[in-house]
Amino acid sequence: MMIHTVISPDILTPENFDDPIYRQNVEIFLMGILSNGTIIVDQKMRLRAQLKELSLRLGTSRSGENARRLFEEILKKDLFSSTRKFLPSECETSLASDEKDQPQEIAISCVNDAFITRSSSRIKKTNSSSFLLDISSYGSSDLERKRRNFAETDFPTCDKMEPSLFEDIIIRATRYSKRLRFYDSMIGRGSRLPAFSMGIAKIIQLWLANCHYPKPSLSAEIYTTSHKPTTSYGSVSKNTYQVIKKELCDSLRDEHGIPIRFFFKFDRDKNCHARHLQSDYCIILFERGFDIYNDRGKMRRCFINHCPQGDSHLNDYRNLPEDRQVQQR
Repeated sequence: MMIHTVISPDILTPENFDDPIYRQNVEIFLMGILSNGTIIVDQKMRLRAQLKELSLRLGTSRSGENARRLFEEILKKDLFSSTRKFLPSECETSLASDEKDQPQEIAISCVNDAFITRSSSRIKKTNSSSFLLDISSYGSSDLERKRRNFAETDFPTCDKMEPSLFEDIIIRATRYSKRLRFYDSMIGRGSRLPAFSMGIAKIIQLWLANCHYPKPSLSAEIYTTSHKPTTSYGSVSKNTYQVIKKELCDSLRDEHGIPIRFFFKFDRDKNCHARHLQSDYCIILFERGFDIYNDRGKMRRCFINHCPQGDSHLNDYRNLPEDRQVQQR
């Protein structure tokens, strides 16, 4: 689904781009980050600033212009969408260390798929579990094959998926997120709440068990819509809102010990049927919803796929008006 990388800023050194093989591999890497990758940086985002400065220098040469444009697109996506590309690390790094060693310290301390450098032979060897990868061989690497597979392959439905694959998808999509948002219009019916609770709880459990950030900084939000067949503004029955809030949201909050906010939206045009999970950097389509377990505790037939194009739609979802009955409470 997503790959998480740490990169050494020197991969964007302009002088290296005269080599066409090197240049091609950097471009492949940057295109992958745009699609379904992230870059882990320090908490104060100094690495991001270094990379930006080097990328601007690439524009001074014809050979580096395409890489500069790609990096600019990554920056725009990071700044202007809800899916971040640069993820701040809270791993400890040595203040006394040389600035050039900071990416390696982050790679050693934080869970990631690869530490990508200009030349791994120039890196201090440690017992790090992080995988050292030369950028000049990135295009043919196992990591790039994995990334393409995540981006291009249709996953099996949940009922036919190995549990380990489901867990890997969710963990990769949530590990570096401080907030999760669940969008499911069917919750608004007020029925099958135990099934919705079981599915959402599974995702929250995986998130909390593997999240990079401390639990006090985490929160979740649940969005649903009115279902009474009416065109008037305000269609929630008097009891539905309170039942869902108590039996689903408050119950999940008490079980997992994190704040969970509940939003009941009025969707006059019925545009918000598709169900999504959104983290700080990833959107997953859950088609048929978060009631992913049947009455026997087995997974139901549900399609899950990476949905990078969903950002604008989910922004519209959040901006729908609250149902009037909810506003009056």
